[in-house]
Amino acid sequence: MQTKRLNIAIRPSKELENYIFQIVDQFNLCGEMLFALDGVGYYPHATLYFPEFPIEAESKVCSDLASYCINHKAINTTFTQLEAENGYIVVSFFLNDEVFELHKEIVSLINPLRNGVVRTKYLDVDTLNSLPKNQTRNILTYGYPGVMRECKPHITLGRFKDISIAIEVKRKVNWDFRTLI
Repeated sequence: MQTKRLNIAIRPSKELENYIFQIVDQFNLCGEMLFALDGVGYYPHATLYFPEFPIEAESKVCSDLASYCINHKAINTTFTQLEAENGYIVVSFFLNDEVFELHKEIVSLINPLRNGVVRTKYLDVDTLNSLPKNQTRNILTYGYPGVMRECKPHITLGRFKDISIAIEVKRKVNWDFRTLI
């Protein structure tokens, strides 16, 4: 069976998007990047759910999400920290009640369309045994470890080839934007 990973995400406000581009523009001066949010190939977004689906479910996933989102209002949450991990520069934000409810509703809406599909990397017994039990349960139930209370809302700003540069950049970036709308 052919499958496809679909990143279910929130697009930030124009104000936040412009702020992100200003911050990311500074990254290019620091070192070689594998990717950076630029509004051309990589767009600012906050991932809510990132499972794999049978390829034939893609259009149904997209149409169900489009129908759901048509009447959905903007959300508001607060950013918590800037992180550097494995070369990635990530801005995390609170999984407040509003974000959690949106996440939960989206997962409930489209998880059945997975038809039980789980990414191959998560089916490895050693991988499953190395994860906390709640993440293993999420993989088996939702096809992805970062679901429900394990959801870690964030915006990935980019990834440096050299992990040490990402750590240094994280120390220097002054992230002032406080809310996601």
